[in-house]
Amino acid sequence: MRMCNCGQGTPLSFLDTKRVHRVAAGISLLLLLSLPSLSQDSATPDSTPLPVTVFGGGERTRLGYQGDQVPKNILMMSTGYEAAYDDNPLGQGPGEQADEEQSLANHASVLHQSPRMSANIDYQSSLQYFHHYTQFNRLNQNLTADEEITFNSYLSLRIRDDLVDQKGLYAPLSNVSSSSEIGSPTALNSTIYTPLNSVRANTARVDVLTQMSVRRSLDLFVGYATRTFAQAGTPSYGTTTQSVGAEYVWRANEHGSVGVLGAYERIALNGSLLQGTASRLQSGALLPTVGWKLRPTLEVNLYAGPQLIQQLDSNASASNAGSPNAQMEWTAGGGLTRVGRWLSAMLSAEHSVTDGGGLLSFVSNTGFSAGVRKRIYGAWDLTVDCGFARNRSLSPNQTSAWLTEQSGRAIITHPLGRKMALNVDYEYLEQTPHGDSSIGSGFHRNRIATSIAWNWGAIRMGH
Repeated sequence: MRMCNCGQGTPLSFLDTKRVHRVAAGISLLLLLSLPSLSQDSATPDSTPLPVTVFGGGERTRLGYQGDQVPKNILMMSTGYEAAYDDNPLGQGPGEQADEEQSLANHASVLHQSPRMSANIDYQSSLQYFHHYTQFNRLNQNLTADEEITFNSYLSLRIRDDLVDQKGLYAPLSNVSSSSEIGSPTALNSTIYTPLNSVRANTARVDVLTQMSVRRSLDLFVGYATRTFAQAGTPSYGTTTQSVGAEYVWRANEHGSVGVLGAYERIALNGSLLQGTASRLQSGALLPTVGWKLRPTLEVNLYAGPQLIQQLDSNASASNAGSPNAQMEWTAGGGLTRVGRWLSAMLSAEHSVTDGGGLLSFVSNTGFSAGVRKRIYGAWDLTVDCGFARNRSLSPNQTSAWLTEQSGRAIITHPLGRKMALNVDYEYLEQTPHGDSSIGSGFHRNRIATSIAWNWGAIRMGH
């Protein structure tokens, strides 16, 4: 978690930035270093090994425990209430004002599994009420769908779609997020924050999966993503992306796979662009990929390769591939994931050229994230994650502009009987602009919340 000095009068104003940064980093480091010593997390004869994966499938890493099983053919519903204190709910710079808030959330999931088709449809909504800033009361909604149709042992089709309607900067409850469930290389840049702007986004991806042999597979995919902002706060750019690609994967043995990913992407901006700012970017990348299971519970994946990019204005032709604004960049990244029965952890890093998140046009993005989930005393469950991102503008008019983002979160969960659960949640977020004042002022924010969730139970839907 990352914290900084807050304004006077807030409960967190006594915290010193560097001291808390060191403490949080030390706690996270101790948890990560303790992984090899946890003998209870080693594989057991009845445990199911996780499949070896490589980058390119558009998956996001989730912290779960070894042996967790996803229920099948059921409808699940739950309701939650949350009370929170936020020292900067509007995401302002100097002069921020605190407020209290209350939220009511609903969650419904349909999980279907049959020999020919699997489907996961998830809907989440939350009503948020402020004590003072009542004009910012809002409804947040998120709908995700993931279906896979298996035609035969060689061919399958997977369709994914995420819809987000996010009123303002922050969602009130942990189960509602403004970021897509679909990950790279299809997702939009989610490391830049636009205070007070209402966000609507849609991310979709279709994969045609071909199992060419026991060892060889081919994934052909197309992707589409769009994001628009209501201009209530910081002026922002709308973004639309179209992508297409293919990945060939060869399974070397039961422990590892290697592959080659080729992807092409077009990004278009709309809104009040600065004069001389490119409104379109096209890029192509060729990336070797590796996925390897170092231990039954420890997996690593890596990728790296060239990325050719070209920025175009609205009047330029895409045929100008040899013009001076075409340039070579490098994209690279990887992740390390450990899944145990009592403790799970992940580390990831990524560098690529992508959209500017609404505040900048196109950026060179470098990001790091880490997370730990641990079953602590009794039935208590602790999740800690943190992230850092640096977004450097590629626009000729904003060559000195860049943003840094720091975030951290800690959630403690404890069941209250069979159908209720208590959550205590702390969040920190800081965004700092550098070099160019046209991208707005920075802000920081601390938020503490307590929530209770009620599970209505599961309704069976077939066998």
